[in-house]
Amino acid sequence: MSHEDRVWANWHDVGHELVRDSGTGPASGRGVVCSLRPLVLLLSCSMSLVWGCGVDDEPAGQITDEAGEDTGEPASSLAPASVRWVLEWERALEPGWSSVNDRGYTITVEAGWIGNWGATLIPCTEDDEQAADARQPETSELGLASPWLPARGHSSGVDDLSAEVFDLVESLTDPSGPPRAALELEGTRYCGAHYLLAPISEFSEGVEQAATALEQLAPELELEGASALILGTWTHTSGAAGSFVFRADQAYGKILELEIDAEVGQLDGVGVDLHVRRPPDGMFDGVDFELDPADEAAWTVLGNLARGTRVEARASEL
Repeated sequence: MSHEDRVWANWHDVGHELVRDSGTGPASGRGVVCSLRPLVLLLSCSMSLVWGCGVDDEPAGQITDEAGEDTGEPASSLAPASVRWVLEWERALEPGWSSVNDRGYTITVEAGWIGNWGATLIPCTEDDEQAADARQPETSELGLASPWLPARGHSSGVDDLSAEVFDLVESLTDPSGPPRAALELEGTRYCGAHYLLAPISEFSEGVEQAATALEQLAPELELEGASALILGTWTHTSGAAGSFVFRADQAYGKILELEIDAEVGQLDGVGVDLHVRRPPDGMFDGVDFELDPADEAAWTVLGNLARGTRVEARASEL
């Protein structure tokens, strides 16, 4: 079994999140802890490990705009001939980029890195197909491809031809990575996607370059083992100011909706680019830089990043 097979094989989804089953005991997380066992889902609380099993997902279904108005029904699923994963950010990032969070803090990011483990599409279930046939989608800018039903009972892994293992260290101030090759598929219909952030290892792509950059900035910090490491400064509307170092060492996986441009129609039998778009704005929401412990703030940031990620499906440009 390859390195990638061993890692993916231990990941499963519960509800709308991924959790890790270590094989030696319950996988645990802050607040709600999820563990897979045959025929039963156990919920317990522990502080030993964090695996991102959240309960705050918004109900799947109709698309709503910022005012809460319905903009249309979910669109149908897609069965592409091939897919190519594209990692993107919602806006350009460079050293010293800044953002304002919902607590009144202006955050300036001097340096940072995240561990992108991989992504995979989620095959639809028979229930998905029946539900899609029963719906009459209305016109909207983007449709959501039935994200709620395939989350039941599906286990993620490299056995699906759509799975892409990035194992990539990505800079938050100079994001770049090699283009991904198209993955040929076999007509499977998909209704969602997994995206997984995980700790960086010595084998991760780009780790040496990132470690060299970190050594120049903060030689006392360790990059390996971090799923996110962010250095920067903050100011508050009260006049307070300071610096921060956030380091998360947990993995966080998220089941995501597929966004499909309604004007394109069905993306069946064609090459599709899957744009994984991450949100720099909103990444620090919920963090009180003066009160929150650094490890808790890092976990909040990691969760914001995963939950805010969007997957846009577009006809391939290649």
